[in-house]
Amino acid sequence: MDELVLIAKLKTLEASWASLDSWLKFWIFLVVVGVVVELVVILVEYSHESHEFRRGILLPPTRPSMVLLVFGLLGAGLVALGVAGEFGTHIKAGKVESDMRSTTFALVAIADQKAEEADERASINEVEAAQLRKAAGQLQKDAETERLARTKIEARVAWRHLTELQQSELGAALGDFSNRVGASLWFEAGDTEAGIFASDIARALTAAHIVVQPPANFVTLRENGRFGDAIKPISTGVILQSTKDERSRLLADAIVKELNLRGYDASRQVNPPFDDRPLPQVWLNVEPRPEGPQGEFKLKAERDAKTKQGNSR
Repeated sequence: MDELVLIAKLKTLEASWASLDSWLKFWIFLVVVGVVVELVVILVEYSHESHEFRRGILLPPTRPSMVLLVFGLLGAGLVALGVAGEFGTHIKAGKVESDMRSTTFALVAIADQKAEEADERASINEVEAAQLRKAAGQLQKDAETERLARTKIEARVAWRHLTELQQSELGAALGDFSNRVGASLWFEAGDTEAGIFASDIARALTAAHIVVQPPANFVTLRENGRFGDAIKPISTGVILQSTKDERSRLLADAIVKELNLRGYDASRQVNPPFDDRPLPQVWLNVEPRPEGPQGEFKLKAERDAKTKQGNSR
């Protein structure tokens, strides 16, 4: 393929990749709107039920509200549409990035071929040969810069995920707690990334023969703030708490250790409200994804930092 055609194609792909960012923001906005609509429906239903409770009079059932039904379906539909849109945009972005890499490599190959042909021709002007080599070097530099930039972006936004091998290894490391402690996992409604990661953790715990409740979502209703109040930080990562017994506390600490060893932020809740129930239990709240690299990307960044620190001494 001609070099000019490849360059034009690369510019088109770059413009397409940039436009996907706007679509991604749009789908995220739909998810947010859908969650807000669902919260409004929940609050309205609660208000109606509270009113009937305070009235204290038994009356025949009232006709279900078609408006609440429509709003509830609208909220759920917006969330589903937004998540589907995010997934579709993610797939399209991956295809565009793959095409960009292929086009860049093709441009580099063309530049290398031209440089070799220029060297083989005895009558070639040395200045032109130097310019071609410079162009090839610049293309290679640009390709490396694009690769590093893409890697940084991937490290910053890649979803948390435990591979099948990691799930098996984590299950083996927690084998001492098999059939001795129960576990339940929770994530906020609408957070697809946290829900998928919670499922990965649940499969790892199941591999350790720990009785696991399937991951469930919840909706957080935050208190109204006042002017001048400090803004509370949003919890991220995986936060664990347990019942008071030693087995549950040891399992919670072991899960935190194993997740941290694999590059995922996890911690015990500070001053946790331990439960007095008799059955040993561990709760895992899979909060939103922390900023910055996670998993292998985080481990690599830590290794690179240590290497850089050692070289500077």
